[in-house]
Parts: sequence; C-alpha cells; structure tokens
Amino acid sequence: MVFTLSQWAEAQVGVTGRMQPRKVLTPISLVAKGGFTKFYGELNEKSFGGTGGIGVRYEILGPFSAGLDFSTGSLNGRKSAFYKSYFKAGYNMVELLGRFDFTEAFSYYHDEKYHVSAYTGLGLMMFNANAYDLSTGERLRYTNSAYSGRNPLFQKFGTPKAATGIKKTHERAVPLGISVDYHFSETWQAGLDYRFYFVRSDKVDATSGTSLDNPEEAGSYSGTPNDVFSFLTVSLTHRLVKKPRDRDGDGVPDDLDKCPDAAGLPKFSGCPDSDGDGIPDYVDRCPNEPGTGKNRGCPDRDNDGIPDHLDQCPDQQGTKENKGCP
Repeated sequence: MVFTLSQWAEAQVGVTGRMQPRKVLTPISLVAKGGFTKFYGELNEKSFGGTGGIGVRYEILGPFSAGLDFSTGSLNGRKSAFYKSYFKAGYNMVELLGRFDFTEAFSYYHDEKYHVSAYTGLGLMMFNANAYDLSTGERLRYTNSAYSGRNPLFQKFGTPKAATGIKKTHERAVPLGISVDYHFSETWQAGLDYRFYFVRSDKVDATSGTSLDNPEEAGSYSGTPNDVFSFLTVSLTHRLVKKPRDRDGDGVPDDLDKCPDAAGLPKFSGCPDSDGDGIPDYVDRCPNEPGTGKNRGCPDRDNDGIPDHLDQCPDQQGTKENKGCP
C-alpha cells in the first residue's frame, strides 16, 4: 500500500493532534567497555588483569569511522624460572583509532544485525610497574624513580627523554584489534572486542630480557622493546540521536513539512488552516473565512452552491444563471 505524504502525516497524528516524535541519527556514538587483560612480556605466567574504558566514535563515510578511546586497567604476571619474580602494573591509555566495518562495506543488506570491524591507530600508555621477589615479596625493580624518563629506545622515533620525576612512565603503543557487534536497535549495540597492544618499551613488567642487575631504569631496560599485551572486553555502544529540524516549530519536521516556514497542523503536512474550516490555506480560496470543501473553503451563507464572493444575493438562494439571485 502506497501513502501520499499527506496521508502519511495524518497517520502520525495521535490523540493530541501532534506528530509522533521521530529520531534522526547523528554520526556520533558513545562506547563503554570492560573485560580482562593478558600480558606477553618476560613475566608472562598467570598474567591476567582487568580493564575498563569509555570512548567516542564518529562515522566519517560509509564503513569508515574514527574514534578516541580512554581505558584504564591492571597488568600482572610472574616467572619462576630465571626471573623468580612477579610484577604489578597499573596503566591508563589514550588512543586515536581508525575503524573499517567489513559488513557495512561488503554486505548487500543495510539492516544486518552482526557487524565485523577491524581497527588500528596510535596510543599513549601511562603506567607504573613494580617487580617483586616471588619468595620474600621484596621490591626488586620499578619504573618510576626520581630519575624516571622516557625509554631511550624512542631515540629513533622522537625525543629520547622527557622531564625526570614523572608520576607515570609514558610510552607509545600501537593498538590492533577486531570487534563483532550485534545491533539490537538503531541506537544500541553490544559487542566483543579483542585488541593487541604493541608497546614501544620493555618496561611494562619492570623486567628486561637482557639486564636485571640495576633496580633503576637506566641499566635495566636496555633490551629490544618486546612487551605486548591484549584485552578481551564486552562493549556497549549508543548512537546519539537528535530532533529533526523544524524551522516553524509546529511539530512537523522540515523534510515532511509542505509549509516549512509557516506553522501549521500535522494533518495538513505542516500547513496552516487560518480560518479553521478544515481546509488548509494552500488550497483554500478564502483562507480567512470559514467555508466548505465543495466551495474550496469559501462560505455560502444561503447554501445555494454559489460562494458568497461570487453571489450577488448571498442571503437569498438563487441560481448560477442569475449569479446567485432568485
């Protein structure tokens, strides 16, 4: 069944005479996530921690989107052979991400429920790591001393050191991930997100693969950067909506309003009916005088079928031949 614009507008009218509210999707989504981490450095036994975070995503064009994420969490692990120690690290991460939605790009259907996406970007990791003796619990190595700075191994990529005495070591990281999201409505989706972090540092577990003899960072972290960790999280995403544009404020959005600059009624697709005769002004030949439909909105006081403005005897029934006179 095909509706005209006017019929559609009338169908939206409720008992209040107003159109039912409509939603316009914006390109912005908010994301919340939580899950657990896994560490893959030197101290990589029993290396599970927790993480949580929030983010904002902006759809650029089709399957492409960009996002800004903030996450916080813990990393820990141990190694009894050789290292005989365990570590604990708390971290914060800020990331700029680019995302590609494979389902959006290659599916023939626009209402797919499941979407598979891949993404990468650049992150800044701020962390504080401590390594302890497995037997005594004594702290052996740590990242944040009075002389802490950036990893000298960054020399090829930027400034080798920052100011000393920082509260958290900060290093660059490259995230690489994949997500599967289920769209259970236009504005809400839930998903699973698996992400790898390649950290340009060997400091994350406060342990280097080449040197263990100095508790300060200068001599302990001279090996090739090889610390990697990942997380698996459950995410909840909400697509923001806004009210459709309505220039005349009559409750009929501009894209459905036949008279977008004149406040009107929903049943007339947003056009006014100044005289209240049930005939919208744009088809009413007498918009300021109540009339009837058969006279195109003009009055006919004597009800002789000839509208008053053409009736020379408007109070006496007449004939068309006599211009409304008897």
